[in-house]
Amino acid sequence: MKKTLTTLIITIFTLVITATMLPTKAANTNSATTTIYIYPASITATAVGQEFTIEIRIKNVTDLYSWDIGLSWNATALECLTFTEGTFLKTSGNNTFGFPGTINNTAGEIYPPYGCGLMIAPKGVNGSSTDPDPVYGTKGSLANATFKAKAVGTFNIHLAETNLYNSDGSRITFNMIDFYTVVYEQQNYLVAIENNLTGIVGMPDRRRIANHAFSQSAMQITFNVFAPPGEPGTSFCNVTIPKTLLRKNATHPWHVYLDTTANEISYIEAENATHSALYFTYPIGNHKIIIQGAEVIPEFPTALILPLLIITALTATTLTKRLQPKRHKTHKYQVRPQ
Repeated sequence: MKKTLTTLIITIFTLVITATMLPTKAANTNSATTTIYIYPASITATAVGQEFTIEIRIKNVTDLYSWDIGLSWNATALECLTFTEGTFLKTSGNNTFGFPGTINNTAGEIYPPYGCGLMIAPKGVNGSSTDPDPVYGTKGSLANATFKAKAVGTFNIHLAETNLYNSDGSRITFNMIDFYTVVYEQQNYLVAIENNLTGIVGMPDRRRIANHAFSQSAMQITFNVFAPPGEPGTSFCNVTIPKTLLRKNATHPWHVYLDTTANEISYIEAENATHSALYFTYPIGNHKIIIQGAEVIPEFPTALILPLLIITALTATTLTKRLQPKRHKTHKYQVRPQ
């Protein structure tokens, strides 16, 4: 019986510790397509008033002549102080000109977006932000934005209303990476959403992803996609999710819904040991995306682990004592001399 109780304690201890030590890795955003993303993917403020500078980076572009870039963020947590041009276009050796956007810290957005372009250059810039350059060291970012923390925590800044143009004024096709960090018990789970919600056709055209949310009880990740309703064509998302946050299992696959759980849409899945990627398309317009898995991060937060282990150990000790055979007292009798 003692052996059985010891095995039970070890099993419970192992399961509890394993649940809190699963690895978390950043989503893979490698692509041969022209891609824009924010670096770093998230910022962590340890004090109110702390300042951070993020870069808007680009990969694999050809003949980039000008750009428009907007941003969005949590207005209760962050305040945007500045938005400035990066060095990427200047690596052509030509001068640049800019169009000021509007920083709106009440709404938590830059809209209309900032713009920047080359002046009297024959061609645009090729390459990626991290490519080496003899003058600048690297080609550098498209733009930089500095934020001040209004709260403590981990936060994301999102690209919005973004467009690229080449030297003949044509739009460059590209994808954007939108990052969403789920924070649970001091663990960060980074979700990457690659999408083509790009371009500004005319004011007030809004193209962005917003209202990111995670529900442990519903085992769902949700977000809203915004694009001009009524335009022809389709949009896509490729959502990369860490398996330590949310995953399918052998009997229950992923489910992707458009607007409501009554409207399920098809997807293409790819996965490796640490992440699942779900690719799907949907009609252009304003929609809610719902992604539902089958298994979610542990119900018990790490703050409850130690008390749980103590209670388990005490319970096992009590059971051990109760199950031990009772010893009968031995009475000694003295023999008095006659």
